[in-house]
Amino acid sequence: MARPGARTATEALVLGCPLIFNVMGGTMPQEQLARRYFRARQLESVIKSPSDLAPVLQAWRADPLSYQQLRARMRQERLQSNPEEILSGLLYV
Repeated sequence: MARPGARTATEALVLGCPLIFNVMGGTMPQEQLARRYFRARQLESVIKSPSDLAPVLQAWRADPLSYQQLRARMRQERLQSNPEEILSGLLYV
């Protein structure tokens, strides 16, 4: 469970680790991009109060195949980039 920031969301995608977005108390503007990215790909799990956590975890435990498919989709949706290409584009425009 984590705040829905870009760094945590990116790490979760790279590792194929399903992420439960903690939006207790709301979502900060800088967290909206990660939530939109996950929501658009049907990867978003959200809790708005502490009592929301157990049902999410219980659903994952009750259906291990679905959980593994979610992990696979997470890995497929990660951004593919080449750091050298990015630097080249920034430095030699």
